[in-house]
Parts: sequence; structure tokens; C-alpha cells
Amino acid sequence: SSAQAGTSTGSSAARERAIARKNAAPVSFQCKYCGLECVSIDDFNGHSLNGCLAGREDYIQCPAQTCTHEVKIIKGQRKSALNNLCNHIRSKHVKESSFPCEWCHKSFNSKVALKYHSKQHADTSKFYCNQCEHFYPKDR
Repeated sequence: SSAQAGTSTGSSAARERAIARKNAAPVSFQCKYCGLECVSIDDFNGHSLNGCLAGREDYIQCPAQTCTHEVKIIKGQRKSALNNLCNHIRSKHVKESSFPCEWCHKSFNSKVALKYHSKQHADTSKFYCNQCEHFYPKDR
């Protein structure tokens, strides 16, 4: 259907956005507890699991300088709390899109956003405009 079709124009715009993200200045994070500079989310996650946050049992703060987001650590669920924090960092600070749509070129920061978007493709009362990359109600 037209809702599932993509065009080279849309794909080219997505490719340009991906290249711009890749060429953007690298984002680094400084641990708010010990001052260690982490150059990637994976570095921060490893540091958090095995480094200065290993003994913390309350909250972990986002390492982005101006961010006040923090994640509560529930006893025995430290890894889950760190995964939640890393997802926050990816979606709010790094703008990584790791959930691609199976019908079009778009990619999303969360499973929830992808699920909502995918429902738009499945809705037969809407059509997808390849020019502006939005869904619109079909004329009746």
C-alpha cells in the first residue's frame, strides 16, 4: 500500500540526517560522583556497573552537565536502573535512533515511539505522504 512505500527522496533525507549525526561533535559525559570523563554511553555504563557507583543504593544521576534526571536503584536491580539511565542518555542527549521502522526509513529513540509509529502504518484510514513524511486521513 502507499502507506508502506518509501521513496528515494525520503531515504536520501534520512541518510543525510544519519550522516549529520555521525559527523556531529562527540558527546562525552563526566561522572558526577568521581569526575571520570566517559566518551561513550557504553564506557559510562561499564564505569557505573564496576566503578564508583557499584556501591550506591539510592539514585544515579544523569552524567550530562545540565541534566537533573536521576534513576532510582531498587535493591538487586542495579543493571536495570543503569539500562534505563543509558536509554535516557541515548534519547535525550545523544539522539541515537536504535529502533528502525520496518515499513519506512524512519528510526526512533524508543520502542514506545516505534510502536505508535507502526500503528500509523497499519491504520487503513490514513495514508503516508512520501514527500513530507507524515500520515494524513484518507479522503472519504
